[in-house]
Amino acid sequence: MANLSSGYPAEYFNSDDDEYYVNDSPEKLKIDLRKNTDEQSVAKIKLIKPLGIEAGLEKRDFDISLDNNSQQWFDQIYQYWKQYKKSPVLSSVIQKFYQNVSDPFIYALKFFANASDHSNPKSNSFAYTILDELAKFKKMCNLDTALLLDDNKKMVAFNFLKKSGQITAFRLVVDIFELIKSKHLFIPEIRDLVATKHFKEAGQIAFDLELYNDFSIDEFLIPLILQDKLGIFEDYLDKAVNLRVPMIQLLDSFLQRDSSVRQVCDYYIRKYELQDVKYEKLNKKTVAKLLNRLLKKYQLPDSITPNMKKQKEFGSLFFILRKNFIEKSLNQASFEEMVKDTIGSENKELQQELVCSCVNYGSLEDAIKWTKYYNVDLSEVPKVIRDNINNDKFTNFESTNKENDNNSVSLDGECVHTLPLNKCCVILVNEIELYREMINDLQTSKIISFDTEWKPTILACSDVSLIQLAKRDRIYLVDVITLMQHNMSSRDWSLLGRCIFNNEEILKLGFAHSTDISMLVKFQAFGIQHNQSSHSYLDLQGLWQKVINFPDFRFPFHDDVSSQSLSNLVKLCLGKKLDKSNQFSNWQQRPLRAEQITYAALDAFCLFEIYDIIGNAIAKMGINYDELINNILMENKRDIASLTKKESRQRTQNNQQQQHPLPDIIYRQPKSIREISFVTDYMIGGVGKILRQVGIDTRILKGDYVDHDECIKYSQNENRIILSASKPLCSRYQKYTKPGFSYVLNNLNDIAALEEIIKTFKINIKHEHIFSRCMVCNCDEFLIASKFDLIRIKYNRQSIPNDLMPFLTDIEESSKIIFPEHKAFFAWRRYNMEQATKYGTKINADSVADGTLRVFQTFYICESCSKIYYDGGHYQNTCGGKFDHLLNLYPDANKA
Repeated sequence: MANLSSGYPAEYFNSDDDEYYVNDSPEKLKIDLRKNTDEQSVAKIKLIKPLGIEAGLEKRDFDISLDNNSQQWFDQIYQYWKQYKKSPVLSSVIQKFYQNVSDPFIYALKFFANASDHSNPKSNSFAYTILDELAKFKKMCNLDTALLLDDNKKMVAFNFLKKSGQITAFRLVVDIFELIKSKHLFIPEIRDLVATKHFKEAGQIAFDLELYNDFSIDEFLIPLILQDKLGIFEDYLDKAVNLRVPMIQLLDSFLQRDSSVRQVCDYYIRKYELQDVKYEKLNKKTVAKLLNRLLKKYQLPDSITPNMKKQKEFGSLFFILRKNFIEKSLNQASFEEMVKDTIGSENKELQQELVCSCVNYGSLEDAIKWTKYYNVDLSEVPKVIRDNINNDKFTNFESTNKENDNNSVSLDGECVHTLPLNKCCVILVNEIELYREMINDLQTSKIISFDTEWKPTILACSDVSLIQLAKRDRIYLVDVITLMQHNMSSRDWSLLGRCIFNNEEILKLGFAHSTDISMLVKFQAFGIQHNQSSHSYLDLQGLWQKVINFPDFRFPFHDDVSSQSLSNLVKLCLGKKLDKSNQFSNWQQRPLRAEQITYAALDAFCLFEIYDIIGNAIAKMGINYDELINNILMENKRDIASLTKKESRQRTQNNQQQQHPLPDIIYRQPKSIREISFVTDYMIGGVGKILRQVGIDTRILKGDYVDHDECIKYSQNENRIILSASKPLCSRYQKYTKPGFSYVLNNLNDIAALEEIIKTFKINIKHEHIFSRCMVCNCDEFLIASKFDLIRIKYNRQSIPNDLMPFLTDIEESSKIIFPEHKAFFAWRRYNMEQATKYGTKINADSVADGTLRVFQTFYICESCSKIYYDGGHYQNTCGGKFDHLLNLYPDANKA
């Protein structure tokens, strides 16, 4: 490599004698692309400009040619880079060159332009290396950029990178050439990008150059929305404070009730002549979701989005009407109070919609009552109302002040379970002294049951309004609303967390209670720890799921339940369902109705009844109930207590409904792991990891922010099968993927899910496939390194700890590679002193403990992310039986 330190251009100290523009360059570079000959026109030849043409200020050309000495040095460096990629030696030689020339910026631009990969300057490219070394040199030498950098060089650098699509490289140029100091120089160039419909590049560059006040929403923000480039869109809007309100107001205009989002957006699509439009995202649900996120992020009032506010109001009304007339799950009092709370007294449009909807649902009586209640203009209501408005049969509302005298009969006439305690045992805690007495009483209990109620809201959050805490002989209803009005102190509120919910000496009974806990945690004054895996919580839904798998277990009553709801469990235990018609009611309204109080008390107390009845049934089987409960409480509660009620219902529904039949193209023949691949959505990332663990190619989408449509893209582009825990999502996936390329998992326990996938798709897993993929990035290519290699990677020779030094004296032994018998990587190669993997990721062994280096002989370095693995206890345990029952189930599969 010594020859690389010589051969510098003879003139590198004499830059004044050099001109770098094409008018003084060799004749072969004098190309006038502005002339369009007849031959070119006829043949329709599209000429691509060399990189230096019109790259400077005022469209001046930049000379990218190199003299003989420079070219020779450049070629040598390139050949060395091709062989070794980045290395300390290469870095030293390039920086030494920059040190010995009068203008390193000019040479860096020339070298970049002459690099064969300059059009795609990724971080592992030669073109990027040229710039990266200049950045290091500039920082190390503290160059006087005031003398060396001018606007022309900045413009050349800008034009070289503006359409590369490589954000990292462009940001490197922004830093090296200090483009932000001259950022207004590039505004016309960005507008040229907009004119040529490079909206993504324009938005990204405007963001990187901090041009937050120089563009309107019409220039690139609207196209970015229509093309679903939300990352760039939100990055720019986060900084462009003055554009937030007008942009949000424009998005709100997409939600007009009398037209679809697609119809509104057609104007902009034609205006910008857009091609790559994400039409599947042009719907009111997606736009409303984006608007909600932006309003919350920027802390803006919803008054600036009247259309979205109206959409929420109409959505809330339609939801209430559906629950009342279709599901028939509301009693009259709940229906009336929820309608009044949703509509209010001033919203005439919503009042008219209510009246018309009641007519459409066939309830003329309700329609006329609401017409009278809101004094709706008769000219705005259907004719049938005007014809019957004076009929004595239809009276004004009286039901709001009446209660259902027969609490033992539900809306559909079915007998329902009633509270076995006397009403005097139900204590409404609405005074501070009562609250303190309750705490003193409950904190000595060994077991309590709990539940919470809050005002149901559509597309919004609410706070807990009522907390139910029950003992075997009494029920406390903590009136949070009234106690807050009494200005109860934080110290008193904290007693609830410290003495009850955080007290591990008290067993707390709940039913799918994670949402209840979350609502309590939201109110910080309670001081409740969000630790649902605590061994002081018992989810009775989880207990139900556990005991029904016992062969001899029988409930006292038998019924074909449609879902694992609390009401159905009460029916199995007590022979009657719960009346849930008061669940969906206004829990913030005071005073509470008697029906609400009775419902709330029973909802908590019935958990005691269920707990005792299941215990009696277990005892009859000869099983110690206390030991069973203790074992359940000590298990990992993720599959029992962490589900919200909605998720629980959905998951149960998924278990009970037949899977979407998979076509023969998926499962008619057994497959090796090389013949199938998956993508998992964010809900089942753990399943994705265990698929990788057995060597199956699996992409894992992470985080709520990731769009579900990413799954569809991977399925379409990479022929992957989508795995999900959500049946509604899977139904959506099926619309855009090939038949059978989406699948809803019945089991969400990792091992059970793996077994389900292997048996459903008939995948043959072999011993050597285990841990053959990177658990972080899914790559199946590895560098194989020895103990000796890892020690040298982690430490310089001068700083190696004493307890590792013996391994460096016996180099032959510590350099051995012990490759396990059961190990099969798709591609692997021997480590050979590289600083980075084949994909350009720097190798860093800092995370490998010295104890690990002493014990293990062979290490595996992921070629993609450089994560380092070794065959430790986890590997031995896994290969020692964890997956044995799933290995070689389909030996007829094609060999991997």
